[in-house]
Amino acid sequence: MSIRFILIIGRTGFVENYKNAVASAGYVPVVTDSLYLLKECEKHPAGSILARMNLLLLPGGGDISPDLLHEKNLGSRNIDRDLDKIQFSYLKYFLLHQKPVLGICKGMQVINAELGGALIQDMGKEQLLVHACLENADNYHGCRYIPLDEFESFPMLSVLKRLYKSPLLPAQINSAHHQCVDVLPKNLTAFQYASDGVTEGFIHRFLPVIGLQWHPERLFCPDGSILKLFLDNLLFLPSQEKVLT
Repeated sequence: MSIRFILIIGRTGFVENYKNAVASAGYVPVVTDSLYLLKECEKHPAGSILARMNLLLLPGGGDISPDLLHEKNLGSRNIDRDLDKIQFSYLKYFLLHQKPVLGICKGMQVINAELGGALIQDMGKEQLLVHACLENADNYHGCRYIPLDEFESFPMLSVLKRLYKSPLLPAQINSAHHQCVDVLPKNLTAFQYASDGVTEGFIHRFLPVIGLQWHPERLFCPDGSILKLFLDNLLFLPSQEKVLT
């Protein structure tokens, strides 16, 4: 298998668990919190480092700066506005070039916002009991997946079918957030929900893009973290399906 690079946009020191999970999955993590790779790519598109990146991973973290969403602050906190702008910039590049993207927790919300969706900045008390981080630990709760026969056909449905076939797809997920996506834009389709209706997973109908509200990088299976399942299925698209069998 050729070397595949996973670009993680986050502050050094705050994404170590993502780096470790990516490396354990057999891929090479590359971390940046600057626009340097984008600027280099503008000067040398074909030979740039960015052009060699195979997948963009947008990690969890603080909340998106509400002003970037043209909203007032209604409960957002732990904001890093400069990082938000950097994450949106790299996401635009990967969407434009139709390259795989995986958004986790805040990363899912960044994808949703970039494509025109809406965000709930602070969930209600009952929902927070289910989803908010416990003291130094994740919360855990069940989830449900939309049956495949309820979807109309769309190009990325084949990726979803492969995910559904995996015995590693969890029935119980971890949670550590006080925000969630609200309205999805037209090209994002939810496939996973919590029992209270919070969207836990969506997939783009036409592009290799998945968003997860939970944390696969720290939900473990016998072979490592569940993150590998999503990286594999985004990197090896249907034309390469034999690689996964």
